[in-house]
Amino acid sequence: RPYCVRVMSRMKKIALFTIWILVWVALCAGILELAVRTQLVRVTVMMWNVRYEFDWDILFRIKPRCHPDIGPHGNRLTPATRSARPAHLVVLQGDSFAYGVNVFPSNTIAAALEQRLGTGYGVMNFGIAGYGPDQALLQLKRTVLKLKPETVALTLFPANDFADLAKNRIFTAGADGWLVPTRTNVLLERIPVWRSRFVIEAIYNDLRHNKKHNDKLYRFLLCDPCDTDIPLNSASPVSQSKIALMRAVLREYRDTLQTHKIPFHAVIIPSFEAIIKPDFFAQKGVT
Repeated sequence: RPYCVRVMSRMKKIALFTIWILVWVALCAGILELAVRTQLVRVTVMMWNVRYEFDWDILFRIKPRCHPDIGPHGNRLTPATRSARPAHLVVLQGDSFAYGVNVFPSNTIAAALEQRLGTGYGVMNFGIAGYGPDQALLQLKRTVLKLKPETVALTLFPANDFADLAKNRIFTAGADGWLVPTRTNVLLERIPVWRSRFVIEAIYNDLRHNKKHNDKLYRFLLCDPCDTDIPLNSASPVSQSKIALMRAVLREYRDTLQTHKIPFHAVIIPSFEAIIKPDFFAQKGVT
């Protein structure tokens, strides 16, 4: 064949091979993006000696069975919940106080409650450090209700739980006082549009042992800031919106559990202000 025909044939093969490679790269990228969006693939980070998984809806959760003290639902195990399901199941939810950061599993609120309740009772500890009541509500609907507990207790820490609701942006309170899910949340606002890029960057930085990359995001999501708005100016629009949102979340909690005929208990863990002056928040209109 003439030389020009051979060159054209070779160029055609190269072009077809290049197109084939690009199609496969696009296909693999699409599969990875789908896997990330459906949460078959998750970004994880180590905090407080357990591994957290990022979640597009609830922001984060503890990876199930990532530690000997962590159960199949990402719950912290207690003496009565390490083996078979107890005859009477109680669920405890909340943040680091319920989880028991820096204490042994046997010294947690859940373990103490088990001892007080006696034989036949078990308390599943669904407290997660960094959680707000909004995340606990999603945890309730996603996991806790499937376990059919006899009762559910939610611990609340006013010093930062109001701030969590505003920070997370998972819900808003409607004009009628009812809870309204948002179309996005703080995690989705802070990651790339292509979520697979977030996963690839996390894997790449893990391989390079670059723990500072995204550290600001991790700590922003998992660490609770203290709320100064309500103690300093409870009448401000910001404070009033937080109070309305808290009421909406707790109303949804109550109504959801009432539908399943499960008693609901809200346990207030006093903040510094409330310890010094028990009626501090009541005087600020937070009831």
